[in-house]
Amino acid sequence: MKHQKLTALAITFLTVFSLNVRSATWHADAAKGRDTNPGTTRAAAFATLQRAIDAAQPGDTVVAYPGIYYEHITIRRGGTASAPIRIMADRVERDRVIISGAQRNIREKRIAWELVDPDLGLYRVPFDYRPTRVLANRADLLAYPTLADLRAFRFIADDYLGHKHGFAYDPETKHLYVRLRSDGRYGPTDPNADAVTLSVSPPTGAGRFGVEPTKRPDNYNLALRFSGPAHIVIDGFTFETPGIAGIYTTASDLTIRNNWFYGCRIGIAAPRADIPEACSKPHANRVLVEHNYFTQFPAFTDIEDITPAEAADQRTRPEWRHKIVHWQRKGTRPHPNQTVGYPYGYEVGAIRGAADGWEIRNNHFYDMFEALSGGAIGHSANANIHHNRFERICDNAIETEPRARNLRIHHNLVIDTFEPFSWQPQAAVPLPGPIFVYDNIILQTPRTQAMLAANTGASFKLGIKDDDWQQDRMGDIPPDAAPAPGGFWAAHNTVFTPSGRLLTLLNPPQRRLRDFYFINNIFLAHTLAPRAGDSGIVFDGNIAGFQGAFPSVLAVTTIPALASTAAGPHGRTLPNITENTEGLRLPLDESNAFAPFTPDSALAKVGIDLAALTKAAAIAPPGQLPIRSTPGAAKFDIIVGPQPRADN
Repeated sequence: MKHQKLTALAITFLTVFSLNVRSATWHADAAKGRDTNPGTTRAAAFATLQRAIDAAQPGDTVVAYPGIYYEHITIRRGGTASAPIRIMADRVERDRVIISGAQRNIREKRIAWELVDPDLGLYRVPFDYRPTRVLANRADLLAYPTLADLRAFRFIADDYLGHKHGFAYDPETKHLYVRLRSDGRYGPTDPNADAVTLSVSPPTGAGRFGVEPTKRPDNYNLALRFSGPAHIVIDGFTFETPGIAGIYTTASDLTIRNNWFYGCRIGIAAPRADIPEACSKPHANRVLVEHNYFTQFPAFTDIEDITPAEAADQRTRPEWRHKIVHWQRKGTRPHPNQTVGYPYGYEVGAIRGAADGWEIRNNHFYDMFEALSGGAIGHSANANIHHNRFERICDNAIETEPRARNLRIHHNLVIDTFEPFSWQPQAAVPLPGPIFVYDNIILQTPRTQAMLAANTGASFKLGIKDDDWQQDRMGDIPPDAAPAPGGFWAAHNTVFTPSGRLLTLLNPPQRRLRDFYFINNIFLAHTLAPRAGDSGIVFDGNIAGFQGAFPSVLAVTTIPALASTAAGPHGRTLPNITENTEGLRLPLDESNAFAPFTPDSALAKVGIDLAALTKAAAIAPPGQLPIRSTPGAAKFDIIVGPQPRADN
């Protein structure tokens, strides 16, 4: 027995020792390397990241040097918890190390664009397919479905306004056409100019929404195609124009840090459990997504360019869907032809397929149509989304539908976002819950407040529309209730949206929300909701102030009464939301929203305590929900986007 123990110890020692000895650094240099090199030094670097990654063993590091890596990388094995594999750019710097799915001949100007129409600035090149995305100096050009649409800068079949730039593919002549902005905002109007870089992506993916993998390797810039723990860190890259996603993983225990995502339909993707063809596939659990930058620029900026005259003209159209002027990139319902089309739409968001235990923190989501859609978080369990900056988002920052479970959303800064948080189940039971939304700050800048061409949404979009209600799929839930299992808890948030609503209520009036609690918040908005009546939400301990209401609402109630409803029994109402009132520093912006009260403000103590909440709530308040006497978000620090490493 003693001999066996000694042998076991010796084997363990030798195993650990051998791992330490084998730990190595592999080098890739797209500009100067060769895949026939040993790859063990920069001077003898591989040419491709694929070759370096293939060589890496647990505990190894892969370093990529400046250049553009036109690769579709596949990772088939990982590290271990004690010996992870680190795949990193040599320095954290945008565009220093690019992994690109772009057509190389076009990006490197090996072929010339033909000027077709000088008056329109319309150019074309021979091409074999409709690409998913086209970037011009990192500006994401609008995808028009036909050449006629591109010529008109309008979605003709949908009778819907477009934007002043874009691309289209003509399958009859097999040409790709582009029109760049005539004002030169993103560079010269001629795509042949040296100052313009055109990045044209591969085709879109499979499935109704074009997000399911095909057999093409160019679906992704980098794919982890194995199951189980990966123990891999991906750090410091710029991902550009894949067919579907910058990073795809079926593996778990992955860290994605300090990256930029441009021209990616999805930044980070994993199989979704609700897709029939993915049900039997492994799912990615315990993924850490931190300090990344996601963008679909200029999705929001384009909306700012819509003039009041253009918006007014659009709103003369007969259908309600025409009157919403920011859905050019939506690509899904309700337009008959879906504007850009389902397989090319932007509503899929920055992430897709979060499963169990994802943590999404310290990221910057900037100028996007959608940030974290239902496809991202809606099938997750135990996800933790915190200390992110959501900025200039056309639609939603975070969607909890169809069935996110035990979701925490806290300490995020949300700026100029149409409808930040959504609870809109569209499928069947189980419904999303419990959901914890606390210590977030939601702001609207003066520029967006004055943006008459854009619609104003609500901070919380809640409910189940009649179109989405199917009693045979709702189990024992009665048709007059929309319950959040375990509760939807919104506590200690600070909301300042002078041109927005607090609530969008999707339920018909007879279907009340159940187990929704809005506690100890600061709510300063244009109005409460589009209709009067009891929504079913429990409000208490809030500071609330509104400055307007819909005419149909004012026919049955008053603005002070709306504020009183949102404040709750122990809360306080404010008569003015833009001037300093009772020690609240108004108007709120980034300079004061993190500490909105003056030292002597009486408003700082109007929140209810846990005992009062427990008495008011129909279900027990969860322990992880912070309840303080001071309404609004607690002060927090927020550092987002890629950060320099200590070894830079």
